[in-house]
This record gives sequence, structure tokens and C-alpha cells, in this order.
Amino acid sequence: MQKQGTWGGALALLCCAAAGAHNVQHLSQVPIGILQRWTDKHAVHTIPHQSPAHMGAFLLDIGWQSVALSSLLAVQHFNNRDGRFVPAFSSPEMRACDKNWTLTGLVDTQSSSLVATRHIVRWFDEHASHPHVIVGPARSSEAGAVATVASAQNVPVISYWATAPELSSSPRFPNFMRTIPCDRGSAFAVCSFWATEMHFSAGAVVYAHDAYGDGFKSVLRHLCVEKFGMRIQTFEVDGFTEDAVASPIAALVAVGMNVVHVIATGLEVVCVIEAAVAQGALRRHPTSLWTLTDGISAS
Repeated sequence: MQKQGTWGGALALLCCAAAGAHNVQHLSQVPIGILQRWTDKHAVHTIPHQSPAHMGAFLLDIGWQSVALSSLLAVQHFNNRDGRFVPAFSSPEMRACDKNWTLTGLVDTQSSSLVATRHIVRWFDEHASHPHVIVGPARSSEAGAVATVASAQNVPVISYWATAPELSSSPRFPNFMRTIPCDRGSAFAVCSFWATEMHFSAGAVVYAHDAYGDGFKSVLRHLCVEKFGMRIQTFEVDGFTEDAVASPIAALVAVGMNVVHVIATGLEVVCVIEAAVAQGALRRHPTSLWTLTDGISAS
């Protein structure tokens, strides 16, 4: 949850203020659909002994559940121009805005691109009642799929968590926006820490094979090599089962890399760290240094 964006920014960004008006009498209602993430349909196959089930999927931790609830509160506060949590909602600019949001859909994508895409296709099939704005989804892999379909309907998509650099491509995703920076800045920070602060000449990257992991890995490797002259080795994890994670960690151990950055989220990080400890890649003596793009939690 370390890279969480803001709901307030998502709603405020999509509101156009009425020029010169500060006491709007007639508000137009804009249908909005929210793609949330409070379960993961793939996680039940990863660590079933830890998987509380919800509709056949893994129920994520309270942090993600809170995000889902906060989206409902954000819509209510925006419509009431209530600035208790987001001061911008009660600003003169927002009070001059001639729009309110009407929630036409709130769904759980189950952390799946396929599920997310099915939901928005169903929304668009409903014609007049479909959302005119989509907030979400969270993950980069879902966001790319949703933005592609939504662009055909000229519907804007704004994500609060998707950080893959490729999503910044306007020709590919002309209707996509986000309230959180892409991963280029984070990748630069990792390279700078390794090379400038720690004086390392080489590092390893263990990454999830998805839009987020692939994108972050590519940018990090490019920056570390081109800007800092480092040697970078990468290890792909394709599927977070015990067997799928064991192989790349074994390859990491075999080459003797002790400086490692993990590009994954939540449960995926848990699987990588458990495998690294079990195989002796993450240890106190001799020292190994591991950094993470996300926290270790059931998310």
C-alpha cells in the first residue's frame, strides 16, 4: 500500500469548474463507475493455508478494504462539497463546479484484468446508463486493459495506484490519467541509493512478470546501467506459487548476488521473501541487502 494514490485527486481532477460561477443552482449528474480491489482470485492458489475466501477469491487485508470504503465516502463528500478530509472539496473552485457524481457501478476486479474488462464491457452494453468516467482499477495490468476498452468509448479512466511507465503513452492510452506518478522516479531512487549512497557496482532485480513488474524492471535496469554504470541482473517470477518462485531465487543464489530489489506487491512479496530465506539468499552473514517496492502484507 506504500504507493497509494488519492481519491480526492481523482474526483477533483475530473470536475470542470463553471466559469465565473460561485453559487451553482443546477448541477449536472455525471455517472461514474469505480473499479475497486478488495480480493485476489489468484492468491487462493498461491498460499491456500492463509486464504480467507470471499466469493472464491482471497480477501485482502484491511488496508484494501478501507480503500474500497473510502471511495464511497469520497463521492459523498465531493457531492456535498465537504472538505473535512479533502480540503479542496470545499474550495471556491469546487463550489463553482457544476457537476456532481452519480455512482452507477462499484465492483471488485478480484485483481484480474479479465474480470475488470468484463465489468466495463457489461457497463457499456447498458448504453445510456454506462459510466461517463471510470475511477480505477488499481493494478497496472488491469489499468492497461480497461483503458484500451474505455478509449473506444471515449470514456476517461483515472487510476489511483497503477504506476507502470507504459501507461504514460498518450498514443496508446489517450483517455488514461492517474493521481500517482509512474515508476521512473522510484527506479531512479533505487539506482541512486545503490550507486551513490552504498557505492555498489552491481545489483539484482527479482520482478513479477506483469505490466507493473516488467515496466519497473525495464526502467530500473536502463537507469542503473546508463546513468550509474552498474551491472544489473534480472530474475523473472512468472506466477507466485512455491515452485514458480523457487527457480528464480535458486538462480539468484547461484550467481552470488547479495544486493537485490524486489518488484512485486503484497502476497507476491511474501512468497519471494519466504523463498529467499529458505534458500539462504536473504541472510545476515554474509550480509545481503534486499529492498522492496511494496510492503509485506496480505495485499
